Amino acid sequence: MNRGFTLVELLTVIVIIALLSAIVIPRLNGTQVKARDVERITDIKNLQIALERYFNKNSVYPSSMTNSCAGWSLEMQDLMAEGFISSLPTDPKNDEDDGYCYQYQSGRACDGGSGTTGYVVLFKPENFDTFGGVTGGESGVLDWSGSDDWLCLEP
Repeated sequence: MNRGFTLVELLTVIVIIALLSAIVIPRLNGTQVKARDVERITDIKNLQIALERYFNKNSVYPSSMTNSCAGWSLEMQDLMAEGFISSLPTDPKNDEDDGYCYQYQSGRACDGGSGTTGYVVLFKPENFDTFGGVTGGESGVLDWSGSDDWLCLEP
């Protein structure tokens, strides 16, 4: 008596596994995109808290224009040195060519105005639907406005 599997049984199992993989794998990619966007929200909120703590101590925000891909400026690194944040965030993709960086600009407003005492933090989501489909204006999750590619957060 032979106890092995027939070729037809093996092929049937392989086809079933291939079909299940074809259904599941594309859904996992969407989950990864959403997870990276949620990580961006967390990073930006932590950075905003650190900036507010810095402001409370120094009465000014760090004065610079910097981004996470090129390396944060010395002024932003002061946030770590003074214990306001444990590490400066880096975008989950951190791909400057595609724009996946966090950008900080002091003295700016999300509407493009300058000369304010505040700051803006810009970031590029992979899926605007993660943010309620925001493409401009404000959202209930964070106080931001958006353009075609970027979301802008200000205090």
